[in-house]
Amino acid sequence: MRRPATVVLVCLAAAAAFAAETYKVGDEVADATLTMADGSQTKLSAHEGSAVLLFFYDLTSRNAAADAKTVEAARKARAKQKLAVIGVARDAKAADAKKFADDNKLGFPQALDAKAALYGKFATKGTPWFALLDGKRKLKHSAAGVDEETLDAALADLLGAKDGAPPPKKEEGGPAPKKDDAGGGKK
Repeated sequence: MRRPATVVLVCLAAAAAFAAETYKVGDEVADATLTMADGSQTKLSAHEGSAVLLFFYDLTSRNAAADAKTVEAARKARAKQKLAVIGVARDAKAADAKKFADDNKLGFPQALDAKAALYGKFATKGTPWFALLDGKRKLKHSAAGVDEETLDAALADLLGAKDGAPPPKKEEGGPAPKKDDAGGGKK
């Protein structure tokens, strides 16, 4: 029979081990093999040199379609940039993930993660979740939710302006000098 203190220590050790395995922003992400909905397999390293956006979702979520469409819009807006987007279905069979992608006209591939092995490396709880890796598999952003503003800001930070958009204007340091201050005015 275990004592309550022993049970608490075992639970704390398990929680610490899980937290230690979860990537934090700035961490190098180990190469992982993803099983895709079409039956193929791919590795994260296959996208080396491109940013990778992992979009974790549950089909049972009432907002899954809207979240996926937000990710698709971000992908389309950056189609000319080096960005690979991969949907990662936590609760779907291959046929369901393919149907979800088709129904929502998603232009990015779907991976399967039924045991949440990949999800557990990036997320702490809930879906949707997105993780953004740079071209060398360094985790640059990881967040719950997929709102357009947060996603655009994370992508702009890593990739710059959207396709066809002018680069953001840099603000100058303070107001323009007055004529008198610039040496061209009356004294």
